[in-house]
Amino acid sequence: SVAMNPAGAITAVWDDWTGNQSRGIFAQNFDADGAAGAPYQVNEQTGGMFFEPRVAMSERGEVVLAWPRESIIEHRFYMDVFARVFEPEVLFVRGDVNGDAYIDISDPILTLLFMFDIMDLYCRDAADVDDNGRINILDPLMSLLFIFTDASPPPPPFPDPGVDPTEDTLGCAW
Repeated sequence: SVAMNPAGAITAVWDDWTGNQSRGIFAQNFDADGAAGAPYQVNEQTGGMFFEPRVAMSERGEVVLAWPRESIIEHRFYMDVFARVFEPEVLFVRGDVNGDAYIDISDPILTLLFMFDIMDLYCRDAADVDDNGRINILDPLMSLLFIFTDASPPPPPFPDPGVDPTEDTLGCAW
């Protein structure tokens, strides 16, 4: 089964039957450049036969996978259905709030507009320039200092796109 969101992200899911034995449910993500990361095992359960997985994807890239499992226990047939939701790993550049691949005056302005509830941001992690897990007045200030002076650059992911190396609740959904 294959699913694609409006941004073009794709996830494929399959059941692995190697040597006539169910090995589990696996998935692979793809982007415009091809495979994005390695295939990964979806199921955490063991035993029984896993088969016919299905996949759906939201506009943000959340992947929903569902699959049945058949088991025979003490001469009785059982069927279970399992599902998992995976959040996408979104790549971004810290400080590039509008996602145009440049850090310029528009980025701290967008952060200020967000702070004053004038607009929302697609990637709040990019606006968290000091990477403290919060967006406050220091973030646009640090951006301006980086743009107009020889101040230190933002922490990773910078200057190349990457995932946020620190845990927070801000998120990113290009």
